[in-house]
Formats: sequence, C-alpha cells, structure tokens
Amino acid sequence: MTTDRSAALLVPDTSLELYVYAKQERPTSVPAEIANLSRDVLVDTMVIWGLPSEQGMIFGAGLTFDSAEDASSIYSDIKLEENVWKTLQDNKVYVVKGSGNEAESLKSAITNNSFKYYTNGAVLESVSILPRGGRTNLIAIAIAKPTKQVMEFAEANIPQEAYLQIERVLKLLNADVIIGGLYSPHQINIAKAVESFQSGGNISSLEAGALILIKSGLPGFVMSPVVRSVLVDYDFKETNLNDSVAYKKVVAIDDENEIPILVRVEGDYIFIATSWQEAYAQVLLTSIYK
Repeated sequence: MTTDRSAALLVPDTSLELYVYAKQERPTSVPAEIANLSRDVLVDTMVIWGLPSEQGMIFGAGLTFDSAEDASSIYSDIKLEENVWKTLQDNKVYVVKGSGNEAESLKSAITNNSFKYYTNGAVLESVSILPRGGRTNLIAIAIAKPTKQVMEFAEANIPQEAYLQIERVLKLLNADVIIGGLYSPHQINIAKAVESFQSGGNISSLEAGALILIKSGLPGFVMSPVVRSVLVDYDFKETNLNDSVAYKKVVAIDDENEIPILVRVEGDYIFIATSWQEAYAQVLLTSIYK
C-alpha cells in the first residue's frame, strides 16, 4: 500500500470486528454518501472501524486531509443525524454512529488519542500473503471477523440470495477471518467510479480489481476437497494459471457488464480475485505470496 505501514496498523484501543484502511499516492475523491456530506471530498486517508454491540454494529470513521483548513471546512459540512457524533483534531475529522457503551468507548479512544498497533498475529500473517507493489498496488484493505454482529449487518445490507450463499460458504469453511484488498496500478477516482457504476455506465476499461482472502479454521487437507466440490456445484470451471489450479466463473452484472471471478485454494486459505479485466484478476491471483 502506498503508505507508512505503521500508520495503517494504528487502531483505536477498543474491540474491533471490522477495519477498513484506504490511501493512494494522491488524495482520493470519496463519494458524499460515504462521509455523510453534501459533496464529494478529497481525502488523504480514510479509515472505518466496526465494533460489536447488543444493538448491532457501531461504526466510526476517520478522514485525514492535506490541511487543517480543509478538515475544518469538511467538519462544518457534516450533517449530524440521530446517534451521530463528530470531532475535529487538526487535519483529521472523526465520526461515530451508534449509541451505548461501545459507542462511548470508541468516542473516548478518539478523544484521548488512545490508539494502539493492530497485533492479531493470525490476521497479520494473512495480510502478509497479499500481493503488493508494482501493478498489484494495494490502495485499500478491509479486515472482518465473521461474528454474529458482522453477519447480521451483512444480512441487512446485501441482497438475500447473495447473503445466503456467503453465509453457507463461511460456515462450510469455518472461517476465522476475511480480508479484502482493492488494487490498481493507477490512481482511482472512487467517486467517479461509483457514479459510473450506479448510472449503468461501462466501466470495463477500469484497471482495478479486488482480492479476497478467507482463512479457514479447518486443516487444508480437510477443507480443500470440500471447497473444490462446492465450486464445481456453482458452475466454476477448472483452469490453469502459471502452473497453479484455479476455478473461473463469469457473472453478468447487467445487460452491458459482466465480470469474471477466479478462485484459488492453497492450504487453509481461499483466494477470490475479480476485476472488470480478467487479465488483471489473473495478475492478482498469481501474485500471492504463497
């Protein structure tokens, strides 16, 4: 990732079940709805934290800008809805959505600048496997534990059919952690990409892709044959990529766009790569440090 690794590993001193970090070489245009603003904004760094609570997930976000003046302008523009809290610290703006003890814990950590290094050894080991550098430039990473609260949030925010398939796969794998990386060798204007996708525009020329890593709680010799059987059941076709076995399926997004999905099984890891350009998905899947 085009950033100081130590900065990416700093998180609030709270119990996190979801973590997203995004940074590019130049400020990224972030859609207004993500930051709860009236306009798209240029952000140097964006982080999102998710905490479990009895009421569901509590979410916090941190936006870092080039200057304190930019941060102050954006801070003034943030709409405060019910159970939304915001604070301004130099060139950073923080927002927390939710209520209860967990929300107060996150607010306190932010206010007191109580951050710590992310130290989950299993997660960090999995992150180290992800490709990075050159064409596989990691511009955003998301880490999630498939806990009850995370799955309830997913069920409420994605189509039911897709959720049921994801839930089945995660239970089958006895998944420990899910890590997703967004890649591109070029600067991406996220706001324009989202706008183009929502308007039905053709974004097949976008050289960007996602790589998802799922670490199973089962031994590889138990998990691998089961996963391969399930992939065949879902009409994935076996193919060879640089002397490694992969499985491929092309999925229609709408009348004009379709996207390939490539899957690779290595030990107790599952890797899923996708991109509007199949060649780029292949690059991601064959660049894993395994």
